[in-house]
Amino acid sequence: MVAGVAPVATGSPPVLQPVRAPAPTVAVVDATSGTGDAERVHRRLADAGYIVRSGVIDGVTPQEPTVVWWRDRDRSADASQLAELIGADDLRMVDGTAPRPVLEAGGDVVVQVGSPAP
Repeated sequence: MVAGVAPVATGSPPVLQPVRAPAPTVAVVDATSGTGDAERVHRRLADAGYIVRSGVIDGVTPQEPTVVWWRDRDRSADASQLAELIGADDLRMVDGTAPRPVLEAGGDVVVQVGSPAP
């Protein structure tokens, strides 16, 4: 603030309220070759109250680990909680090494369900 008056009445204590970002949108990518594990993870996340994109996105090639990817640094705590909930093998920020289906999934957080699934 360069100049001005703070919007707090004199003599009254300021009221501070924590501000939290809305829940992340989660996308699920099936990297298991259709074992049904990705659908189970999708249901688990929806049952836990996450905003999950409808349907599971098909992966290109089977992957071994289950990885939770996040796009924005502000989402790292959300991604960490989600990874703990599903027992993911790894947690990574989306970068140039992310598989194409993860890049195109469109969620704030993307779960790449590998085999064996958690």
